[in-house]
Amino acid sequence: LKNRKNEIERQLSSESSDSKDARIQGLQKELEEINRKLQEALGEKNQLYDDLVSNTRELLAINDTIQKNAQEIARLTQELSILRKELEQKEKIIYDLRIILEEKRREIEELEVTLKERELEAERLRQLIAEKDAQIRELEEQVAAMNAKPPTPEPVEEEPPEVPQIEITDDVDAMLAQYINIAGCPVPIKRLGGGYYMFGTKKIYAKILNGQLVVRVGGGYMNIEEFIKCYADQELIKVNKRRQQGLDIFTGKPVVADDAGKSPKGRRSPKGSRSPGGKIGGTNCPTSLTANDIKKIS
Repeated sequence: LKNRKNEIERQLSSESSDSKDARIQGLQKELEEINRKLQEALGEKNQLYDDLVSNTRELLAINDTIQKNAQEIARLTQELSILRKELEQKEKIIYDLRIILEEKRREIEELEVTLKERELEAERLRQLIAEKDAQIRELEEQVAAMNAKPPTPEPVEEEPPEVPQIEITDDVDAMLAQYINIAGCPVPIKRLGGGYYMFGTKKIYAKILNGQLVVRVGGGYMNIEEFIKCYADQELIKVNKRRQQGLDIFTGKPVVADDAGKSPKGRRSPKGSRSPGGKIGGTNCPTSLTANDIKKIS
């Protein structure tokens, strides 16, 4: 458009005004149209330039936002990596703590078992203390009675030693009878069956454990020899008391004079030996106990 404008201006300056008025007017109109279009083009150019500047600014802002977002992503990625490492460490700590917790649980179970054993042992000791206290009280009563009234000596009838025959039904009977025959026992014993016996006034349960005859006491077992040492004196007092009262030494019920238990004689019968037919004869009882005192209830 500029070139055309310049060309029209040259033509107007070169031609005379008299001969070419009509042509001049046409060229002027064309020039005016060209100026108008040129102004429009310049306006569009300026608008495009303004749009370009605006778009450039927007692009710069977007680029700045992208850079900031990239930096934020990098920061978050780094934090995520740190958090993952911390999570791995925490998971390892939790795993180690679970192992420790399982060990502590096993220790607690073992301690609970030990505690139950100690409680059973404590209960056995409490029973033993109670029995000893009862024995002491009875002895104190006897001492008080003896101090209050001098005892009248009773004649002791000598009896010939007997060698009874005991029917052996199981290994426990055999071992118990053998122990009585060898070591003796001051307390009468009566077989009830199934491993149960009457030890004077006390019902006991005996069995063979690791080749030894043991008696159940509380939650555990005691060797027969230790059991007799612990309880014989106490039961002998109770037995003699029942005899003096005319009561059955095992049941505590009244009995006729001929059936009442015999009082200790202070004699020792000959040691017995195993007799034919699976029976053990004889006793070594220092207080009138004989192996015949072990009876099976039919």
